[in-house]
Amino acid sequence: MRLRASTGSPRADEVIADVVSSFTTAMPNGVRGFYVAGSYAEGTAVPASDIDLIAVLQEGADQELASRVAETCIQRSPTRLDLVAIKASALADRFVALVPSFKGATLLVHGEDMRDELALPPLGVFAAAWADRARHFMSHIRRVDTVDAPLEYPDPAGEFFGYDRATIAEWYPPGTTQSTKELVAIVGSAATALVAIRGNAYVPSKGRCASLYAERVGDGWTVLVQEVHDLCRDRLQYRLPSGDADRSRLRAISSQVLGFESHALQEFSRLRRP
Repeated sequence: MRLRASTGSPRADEVIADVVSSFTTAMPNGVRGFYVAGSYAEGTAVPASDIDLIAVLQEGADQELASRVAETCIQRSPTRLDLVAIKASALADRFVALVPSFKGATLLVHGEDMRDELALPPLGVFAAAWADRARHFMSHIRRVDTVDAPLEYPDPAGEFFGYDRATIAEWYPPGTTQSTKELVAIVGSAATALVAIRGNAYVPSKGRCASLYAERVGDGWTVLVQEVHDLCRDRLQYRLPSGDADRSRLRAISSQVLGFESHALQEFSRLRRP
């Protein structure tokens, strides 16, 4: 199966081509287009990155069949595959937080381009959706149902205060107990919401979050947001460091995250719900 565009990774392209072929065989003319999102669309993928793929279905397509095909592809993929098969109308309703990214930061790899058909959500709705995602990650790493201020560290006695926990099982290879991926998710999600709340701007992709935070918010947390991106995501690629210098730096970063979370929750409380 020939793709319209490449992710730059032969391994990822092979997985995506298999998905496209599977859908084309199972439901001819049932999919409008296939779009890569996230780091593989931005060209910033690391070995631990998932392949984020969206199959936008025709409005009359069989959703149950599409879901079965997607699950089969996920199960046989040699790389973690986050595959969503969804109609455009449902995409706008169910994935409000991701519509700006879908419109501005995805890579069309097969089919027709329908991104201009989707309208951006109101900025307040976008902010609330990302605030909810941030709360979800904050609570998950603490293994609680909800979070409210005042917060405690996930593990006050831990070297990295519990922000190295790997609690979202579907994100990791079996047996993984430590990672900085959820730390990145907490800070990135909260920062995205704050760019919308304080900076009146959409964040179109993860890679733009830190720079937009500096440009649009530019407060005392700007350095932390950038450091989490630079060290945890880019340099460590979500792994725990082995060297003393990097471990010391990660501990210093982790010690500040609680304050940033508390600040974010305070800002979130001012959001007007639609």
